[in-house]
This record gives sequence, C-alpha cells and structure tokens, in this order.
Amino acid sequence: MKEHVSVSNGGKAVVIHSVCVHPDYRKKGVAIALLREYLTRLEKDAPPEIESVRLICHEEMMELYRKAGFDLVGKSPVVHGPREWYEMKYNLPSKGDAAQRQPEIPPEVLAALLKPSSASGNAPAARRFTSFPSIQDLVTDDSSSGGQSNKYKLVCPREGCRSVILLPGVAKLVEAAAVELDSPKDPPPPNVLAPLPSPPETMEWWLVTPNPMRFENIGFSKTVHTPGGILKMLSCADCDLGPLGYSEVRTTEFWVACSRVAYRE
Repeated sequence: MKEHVSVSNGGKAVVIHSVCVHPDYRKKGVAIALLREYLTRLEKDAPPEIESVRLICHEEMMELYRKAGFDLVGKSPVVHGPREWYEMKYNLPSKGDAAQRQPEIPPEVLAALLKPSSASGNAPAARRFTSFPSIQDLVTDDSSSGGQSNKYKLVCPREGCRSVILLPGVAKLVEAAAVELDSPKDPPPPNVLAPLPSPPETMEWWLVTPNPMRFENIGFSKTVHTPGGILKMLSCADCDLGPLGYSEVRTTEFWVACSRVAYRE
C-alpha cells in the first residue's frame, strides 16, 4: 500500500486513515464497535470493485485491528516519522458470496445472540473483590499443586461487559510484591479498577502458567519498560479495560490482580 488510487482508476481497496475516540470514551469498546460497524456497512454497500480494506498502524495498535478481523500483511514501506509502520488487511466477501448467504437474521434474534451471557437473567451476578469477607472465600484447595486455586470464574469488572477471563481452578493464589501497572498519563477509572499498593508492599495475585491459552479471554498491551522489568499489561479482550495484571516479556507467568477482576459462579 504505497499510494491512493480511486475506484475509477482501478483502485480495489478502501483505506482507513484513523480511528478516533474521545479520551472520555476510550477503553470502553468504542473503537472496536466502530470498526466492526464500518466493516459491516462496507460488506453490504461497497462497490463490487472493492476487494479489501487496508490500513497502516504502529505495533501497539495491531491487536485492536486483529480483533476486528484484520490480518497482518507485513511491515509497510511507508516512512512517516521515526517509527515503523505495519500494513493490515481485511478481505471483503465478493458480491457473489454475499448473494449465497443465508437470509438476514431477524433483529430480535440477532439482539438475543449478541446479548452478553452475563446479562442473562439466568446468570449469577458477579461480585467485586471487596464483597468477600476474606481472601480464603475465593479459593479452593488444589490437590495437584498443593496450593490454592480460584474457586470462581474471573470476569471483567466492568458492568455491561462481564466477559469471562478465567475458568475456576486455573489460577494459583500467590501473595507477592506489588507492581506499578498504571500510567500517570492514562490512569484507569477508579470506580471500576481498584488502586493497587505501591512496591515493595505485597498484594494478592492470581498466577496463570504456562501460557496465555489458559485464559478464556485476555488482551495484551504493547511492551512497557518499567523499573521492575519489561512488561506487557493484561486487559479485557472484549472491552479493553485494564490493566488487570501483567506478564513479564519472555516468561511463562501471567499475573492477574485479585482486586481488579470480578467473580462469578
């Protein structure tokens, strides 16, 4: 993707230049919702000559576009500023493919399918960490490791999301040193994510090993250089709320702050 060519001159792609969200609405799933809505409209209404949607972005934004369905093409030859750019691509279905699709799902059925399971009347309510009298109320004895593992599902603490992050019995309870997770320039919402103690104080963590496949749902930030090491911050993969924890680069340990997730049967 080196230059722009109009459809009338043989262009076959739509190019996205920016996805902009006001700071007050960031980390609430707005960007991914905008992208998905835009792609849905293009699939329906784009001229038949258009085959794909393309964009370039920096490394830390690639995960957002992957969630929307884009694939990495590779490093872009575009030079703008000192940092590298990466090209990503979303293939639009051909009009022939679209014509062979099943009839549209009725709106009321689609709404039911998209409704988060945690919002269902049959789903138990999620509880905040502070609602439990003791940390021991959150654990069960793990005979295989001799330690204690999570008794409940770990879910996103944001009301309206409640995406499942970990299933019961996956993580080990560990008391370990606190880690500076929050950026002073972009602090998390205090009414959703509890403040953490400052190092070298200790706190309770859920330790997940040996790889991120143990998670049901997790997002990773760009690499962050901190006094404690080179880290990637963990967030909800559905609504981008975070940081919920961290992973040190090139290790097999993933740490989730007990106080920054909610708990559900």
